[in-house]
Amino acid sequence: ATEIISHSDYLQILIPQSFIEFILYYGVGFMAVVILFTAILFERSYRVKGIVLGVLYGSLAVILFFSPLFVNESIAVNFFYPLEVLLLEIVMGFIIIIGSILLSKFLLKSRVTV
Repeated sequence: ATEIISHSDYLQILIPQSFIEFILYYGVGFMAVVILFTAILFERSYRVKGIVLGVLYGSLAVILFFSPLFVNESIAVNFFYPLEVLLLEIVMGFIIIIGSILLSKFLLKSRVTV
C-alpha cells in the first residue's frame, strides 16, 4: 500500500507519510472550510453586499495566511529560517481560524436572516 501511495501525488496529500504532514494538510483544509463557512455566512447576513464581503474576507484571509512568505521574500531574501516561516504560518493559521470562528459566532447570533 505504501508503494501505491508513494507514486501518486494526490494520494500523498490524502494519506500523508508523516504525522506532521497530516497535521499541516488537514489543518489547512480545516482552515479553508472555516473561511468558506464564514464567507457563506456573510452572504446569508448581508445578501448582495455579503457576496462582496465574503470574497473580500476570503481574499484577506488568504493574504494574511501567506504574509510570512511575502515578508520573507520581499524584505530580504530568506530573512527567516525555514522553521521560523513554518511556525509563523502555523500561528497565522490559528489566528485566522479563531477570528473566523468568532466572526461566524457573531454573524449567527445577530445578523443571519433566512
